Amino acid sequence: MGSMPLLTKYKGRQPKYRGVNWREARLAALEIYGWRCVTCQTDLKAIPRGYVVHHHVPFKAFLIEEVANATDNLRPMCKSCHAKEERLGKTTTGRVVRQG
Repeated sequence: MGSMPLLTKYKGRQPKYRGVNWREARLAALEIYGWRCVTCQTDLKAIPRGYVVHHHVPFKAFLIEEVANATDNLRPMCKSCHAKEERLGKTTTGRVVRQG
């Protein structure tokens, strides 16, 4: 018997491209907010790899990467608060749009 192909759509976590200035913008946002979650004020340095830098207005809403990655559009968040943000609704142009 030969090996059977896997019947799944899962392809693993795919890294998302966030523009040429992403790394610098991400670090700048973390520094501006003092390495704290903007929602719960958790010290993000205490939870390595347990945080994200969230785009207030989604990255895909912009035509220019550098504008999407402006520090006033970036919000450092712990993964718990980020999950709640994503679950409650996407932020677009400063207002929350409820899903469902």
